[in-house]
Amino acid sequence: MSKINPLELPEITLRVAEFLDEKDLVRCVSVCKSWHQTLLRSIWKKVAAIDSVLFRTPQGLSDDSLMQHRDLVQELEIHENFSRFYTITYPELHTLTIVDDNPNRETLDRKAYPEELIAFNPSLVHLKVVRLGRNLLAPFWTAVSGLLHLKTLTLQDVTMKDTYSLGEFWSACQNLERLCIRQSRISAEGLEVGDNLIFHKMQALELHLPKHVDQKKQLDMIRRCPNIQDLTWNVVGDENNVLDLFAQDAARELWPKLDSLSLSHSITDETLALVISAIPKITNLDVCNSGFGPESFQALKRHFKTLVKLNISKCPATTSAMLQEIMCSCPRLEELRGDCLNATQDVVGGLPWMCLSLRILEVCIKFDDHSEDLQPVVFDRISLLIHLRSLAIGSPGLWETMVFRQALDLRLVSGLGSLETLKNIRHFGFYNTTQRFSKVEIEWMIEKWKKLDRVDGIVSDNTNHNALRKMLKDNDIIIS
Repeated sequence: MSKINPLELPEITLRVAEFLDEKDLVRCVSVCKSWHQTLLRSIWKKVAAIDSVLFRTPQGLSDDSLMQHRDLVQELEIHENFSRFYTITYPELHTLTIVDDNPNRETLDRKAYPEELIAFNPSLVHLKVVRLGRNLLAPFWTAVSGLLHLKTLTLQDVTMKDTYSLGEFWSACQNLERLCIRQSRISAEGLEVGDNLIFHKMQALELHLPKHVDQKKQLDMIRRCPNIQDLTWNVVGDENNVLDLFAQDAARELWPKLDSLSLSHSITDETLALVISAIPKITNLDVCNSGFGPESFQALKRHFKTLVKLNISKCPATTSAMLQEIMCSCPRLEELRGDCLNATQDVVGGLPWMCLSLRILEVCIKFDDHSEDLQPVVFDRISLLIHLRSLAIGSPGLWETMVFRQALDLRLVSGLGSLETLKNIRHFGFYNTTQRFSKVEIEWMIEKWKKLDRVDGIVSDNTNHNALRKMLKDNDIIIS
């Protein structure tokens, strides 16, 4: 009885493939017949046709190769200078991104149009359209309407100005679960949705629309999504107090399932407090660069037990004491982005952190003068956050000399060694902090943080700076 080679089992081979780049995958295909059959699907799963070559597929593959393996393609990103691929059916295709970044669109040797590509691939589940130079007319949206399995649609930097075409667009959105419209040119009447059109299946909505698109019409669009769970809304100026109306609607439980909210910087502390108070349960809240302050903070306390993600960075009215209380009161928190946390005043001697499930922590940790002996205490606190994947204790937006000179000292003599527990760290950031790393600290990071692949900040202001950067680069760690 012949023994089975574990490396020839498809399950094992696919697991190995997760750690290989495209070139290595091509080399492995020729190892044996079983590897060829298994890895071919990994090679062709994602294809991107950009700038006259096929990316995310091995170099040297021809158009004929794409035709030969089209039944393996599941995700396709295609730019308009590849319109010759528009009339191909990809049987397993579920995700399609169409991009037009050609400044000379009239010179394109166009073989077909995007609506043909869509019509040829009715199995699509996710569709993204980026920078399409021409106005998206009715034929395009008629083709999208034919996608019976489509769940998500993302429009980024596109043009929709024809009234009839906009009607077709909204009809095509009826069965969507997620709709994102970002930085797109839409006529002032673009959100005049038919009176009887309700988007019952819509679970996530993202609106980043020009200022001329009436905000009350945007709110009317949101009202037509009664089952929405996740809302991202960029309200420019809030000239008509539309956010107050939104808060009133939320208080009437117009969206009983809404628990994830991202609002623009124009919202005031008072209005934001009304919104937060009106929503029954909040798990994710992003109000970066907003008026979040004392009133909003008080309203948010009711949601501390359910919060999973919170972004209150670049909010001038946010205090260190608020951040400390959040970290001591939110047991389910996985992502926290904020401004300055004063370790001397609020962390040392304060209550222990309850947010032990944190995966992302981005706050500037600072100390008062002559507080060097308190550094190990803070390192010990951070060491308990064993699930961290991203730790950033500085900020690109901090320019006050006293702030970044009094940041956490990331040297072994100050307590860095306590962070050996952070086995999952991939990103380590310390922008605008004065650090004095030596070779010893860099070697320690490389040895202890096996998954580290990105460092943000100046590792040293000494003459050994370039040598330390080279050590990181030689270990495939990106530095920015």
